[in-house]
Amino acid sequence: MHVSMRTLAGLAAIAAAGALVLVPAGSAATMVDPSTYTDPAGDAKTAPDITGVKVLLDPGSGALVFGIDLGADDQLAGGAAVFVALDTDRNSATGDQAGSDYFVAVFAAGAGLLKWNGSDMVAFNHAPLLVSKSARNITIGFCACDIGTQTFDFAVGAVRGGDTDIAPDNGATFPPPAQTITIQSFLYTPKPFLPKSGKRFTLKPLGIRLAETNEVVVPDSLTCAAKLGAKRLKGSGAGGCSWLIPKKMRGKKLVVTVNVAYRGETETFTQTYKIT
Repeated sequence: MHVSMRTLAGLAAIAAAGALVLVPAGSAATMVDPSTYTDPAGDAKTAPDITGVKVLLDPGSGALVFGIDLGADDQLAGGAAVFVALDTDRNSATGDQAGSDYFVAVFAAGAGLLKWNGSDMVAFNHAPLLVSKSARNITIGFCACDIGTQTFDFAVGAVRGGDTDIAPDNGATFPPPAQTITIQSFLYTPKPFLPKSGKRFTLKPLGIRLAETNEVVVPDSLTCAAKLGAKRLKGSGAGGCSWLIPKKMRGKKLVVTVNVAYRGETETFTQTYKIT
């Protein structure tokens, strides 16, 4: 991503004029369940090394917070800056050379927020810009009302001299696209191992496995059903996953169906047992 030195120079001038509000470390908005973006460590050369970005939006108030983690202590000496470039219309053909419509940067002595006016990044009236700095973290907070949207593309970066670190490397979207969820399998323990004539047969759910991460999670809902031929057996217990097998059913087939749901996705699993 190209970083305009003219833009950074303009922001530095604003910072020198005191056009910002600095708050003590820890007094910025507390981030709860933020969207998280990562960046490799050690790829910054002399620029501040960004290793992670957290973005939090309070839709009600419009408070927008960027938490930027650094891989090593850095006080932004030597003219360094950490910035957030915002493509608020998600159109790379508009805005500055990188498609940015708004640009905010933090320097050792201050910070500033600029807006694209069609030919340049310029200062504008906006709610206070809140900045909290520590050796390995910079938190930037402002009102989403000042950028006109709560959804946007963005890139966080750091510069020192001719070295730049962009995080993530190819930019990102907020909020991030919903992750695809595929329910791969249903994990359970049967008791007994095979259903027995005249005895109770129970499936104890252990969870579902997700294809994307191989993670085993608890489903949002789970229901079981069982049939002997055309006859449906009455289930009991959690999810109806326990059945009393009628007597004199040895050798018959028991068909068990399990329906699970997780984060809006559903899947059905069927298993056939031979009654012993």
